[in-house]
Amino acid sequence: MNHQLGDYVQDGEQLAAISDKGSFAFLLQLPYEYVGLLATNKTILLTLPDGRQLNGQVRSTMPTVDSLSQTQGVVINVNSPQPLPENLIAKARLIKSAKSNAATLPKTAILADEAQTIFWVMKLINDTTAVKTSVKKV
Repeated sequence: MNHQLGDYVQDGEQLAAISDKGSFAFLLQLPYEYVGLLATNKTILLTLPDGRQLNGQVRSTMPTVDSLSQTQGVVINVNSPQPLPENLIAKARLIKSAKSNAATLPKTAILADEAQTIFWVMKLINDTTAVKTSVKKV
């Protein structure tokens, strides 16, 4: 409700807004060159400003592209246990490529030479011995 009892309102002025919780969706402005990623990203992880993460499902794409930014709108529906406010901005994470059975390391564990062209980690083989193991960036 935008007005209280006894307020004067002009003809045609909006008195209240009714919203349907089921119609809430995020609109992702996706650069057009990444539209092909939607085929493998039917479920998208959304991170809200407070740190909560929600899974969203891609429902549709808008039929037009913004002429200035060359982005296309993608409608993402979410099921949130709590109501979300209108105009909320979230970060979306799309997967561009995935490698199965790949070993990953934190950046802080990787050592490099001065030119940062050769990379390695120190691998413990027992409680007193570490061995230099080469690492390849992919």
